[in-house]
Amino acid sequence: MARGSKPGEHRGGRKRGVPNKDKQEVVAKAQEIGVLPLDYMLMATKRLWEEGDITAAGDMASKAAPYIHRKMPQAIEQKDTTHESWEQLLDRVEREKAELGKQSGK
Repeated sequence: MARGSKPGEHRGGRKRGVPNKDKQEVVAKAQEIGVLPLDYMLMATKRLWEEGDITAAGDMASKAAPYIHRKMPQAIEQKDTTHESWEQLLDRVEREKAELGKQSGK
């Protein structure tokens, strides 16, 4: 007798879109206080920067960055670029930028 789910079949677990109750409570408490964790991280970054502690400000900013900026997409295919000169590399990058611009303009 076969065990496990079939491809595409979902068994058990939380349904998609159902919020986590623990997270809801933490967010509600933070909103009640008036400072969300990201707000705190950004305020701390600004304070550290103004105090001249650039290293600590950079550390705090790097921890806050994933909450603000999306991740860069992973390359779909790997190209062998070991034998490219700088000029060839710059030309290839400009061509790929132009191609991406055309695709996003559709």
